[in-house]
Amino acid sequence: MAAEISVPSGPAAFAIHDHPSGGKLSHVSLESSAPDPREAHTTAGFLAQLRRLKAWSGLTYRQLEKAAGRHGHVLPHSTIASALKRESLPREELVKAFVTACGCSDETVETWVAVRRVLAVGEHPAAPAVAGSSDHGDPPIRQPVESVGSVGSVDDAVRSAAGPSAGAASGPPPRPVTNPTTRPSTAAPSPRPTGTTSTRAGRRRARRLTRAGVLVPVLLALSAVSAASRPVPDEPERPPVRVAVPPLPAAAGWWRFEEPGGPTALDSSGHGVPLRINGDVSRVAAPQGHALSFGGNGHAVADRPVIRTDAPFTITAWVLLEEPGRFGTVVAAHDAGGAPDVVLLDYDSEHQDWALMVPDRANGWANGQETVFSGRRPAVGNWTHLAAVFDPGGRRLCLYVGGVLGACRARTVVARAAGPLDIGRALLKGAPTDGWQGAIDDVRVFDVPLSPRQVRQVAAQRA
Repeated sequence: MAAEISVPSGPAAFAIHDHPSGGKLSHVSLESSAPDPREAHTTAGFLAQLRRLKAWSGLTYRQLEKAAGRHGHVLPHSTIASALKRESLPREELVKAFVTACGCSDETVETWVAVRRVLAVGEHPAAPAVAGSSDHGDPPIRQPVESVGSVGSVDDAVRSAAGPSAGAASGPPPRPVTNPTTRPSTAAPSPRPTGTTSTRAGRRRARRLTRAGVLVPVLLALSAVSAASRPVPDEPERPPVRVAVPPLPAAAGWWRFEEPGGPTALDSSGHGVPLRINGDVSRVAAPQGHALSFGGNGHAVADRPVIRTDAPFTITAWVLLEEPGRFGTVVAAHDAGGAPDVVLLDYDSEHQDWALMVPDRANGWANGQETVFSGRRPAVGNWTHLAAVFDPGGRRLCLYVGGVLGACRARTVVARAAGPLDIGRALLKGAPTDGWQGAIDDVRVFDVPLSPRQVRQVAAQRA
């Protein structure tokens, strides 16, 4: 009786947001749209899925290069073209950048990377060798074994093993087994036609190999049926597993603005760097305690530099914008004398965007090539978390909005700020400019580049 085996493979769906081409995709079915990397079981199949993903994205090689850059990846268009034409697995970093540029979500990117890792370590077992040799000492013959998950191949194997009742026999029936205790007949054997001995031996060997090649997938299929029909005992209810979140790096400065009043904002980092509050600044209620409200002519400044801007650093703050028609500075790292500010985290009213500016030291101000724009239009009157990250080791300067990466620029060197850290204003040739109009809360600075996960963690732990 033929066995019928089915292997469930339920549809998988995922959400894709902010496609690099500018469109919006959401809840796209994996089976009907983007190719699924889990369908690839070989390197060639994985490369074919990558080529299908590029076709699905609708982007050219140069468009993919730009889309990857917007997510902080370096992916030259020539590298993409070469990788898709080769017969070897591309590097893991290239796969991550390419799938991201095609518009896939973080979860989908991790799926592609996981499949690539499995293929890289070669977790697909080789086909078993079937013992047997010819009369002339031929080496063992390796019979292909098809996957049990393939229903058609298993059914074919079962039908082949069923004999004449399942279909036409592939050869003469096997000889009956002779009782080993029976003495051979003393009658003279009948003469055999010349030249048939080697032919019959070859047929017997072929039948042995055929039966062996058929039995392997049949046994695997029957094992799968047995495992599927075996009742699974109910497992006892287990308590939920609590995953410990690694602690954040220690902040070099942290200002929460929770003082009841006065001209000083205390430092919660333990490094003892208070801020001196000047101008039209007041304390107001915020979602978590209190914040500083700025009217455009006030600021809160430290008495010295807090971080080295020529080394890795991160600046984070919660901000509420009230005046979208004017430039507004959230945090500035001043230089000495009348030199331009070194780093500015601010709102750019000309572009109506959040901006991370590193003014040109020769020209005296940012000219656009030193500015990272988030690409996210601010919502007036809403609290928003901003994070500026300089990672010289990763060769990039990045701006995050709401815990999500907005954009990055290639950058390896930033000047060292010799002046103090200032909240709420910038300096142009020593004169105040671009005062903040709105509220600012929970400002932190780190002397390390936070990872994307750590940026999200800071945004989720508002103080």
